[in-house]
Amino acid sequence: MEWPLRVAAVLVGTLIVVTTELIAAFLTPFRIGATPIPISWVIVVVGIVLGLFVTRYGSGQGSLTIVPAVAWFVTIFPLSTRTAEGDLVVQGDWVGYGILLIGMLTIVATLAVTVVIPRSQGNLVP
Repeated sequence: MEWPLRVAAVLVGTLIVVTTELIAAFLTPFRIGATPIPISWVIVVVGIVLGLFVTRYGSGQGSLTIVPAVAWFVTIFPLSTRTAEGDLVVQGDWVGYGILLIGMLTIVATLAVTVVIPRSQGNLVP
């Protein structure tokens, strides 16, 4: 009965990461007046951290956090390239480049915390 919970944790974590990523990607052109507001950066960081932690602590295995991380890369790169019709979701400005950079750095930092640093023996506080 334990493996269905692990699979569910991976699926829920991946769904959180991909959903918040899509919301953030479509909010990259968000502006107040003529000033671009990088609200998508906050959404990406929160979504990645939440999704990877749900996967890590729901499944009990740090190695499974790779699945939502790869799903992030598989989803963000097509959104940042032009289609044959010329459509582009993640713009090529400082907000768009920031979402790519901050997303990658957040994934690396969260994977370092969830995979490299071993989990304590049931105690979250040492």
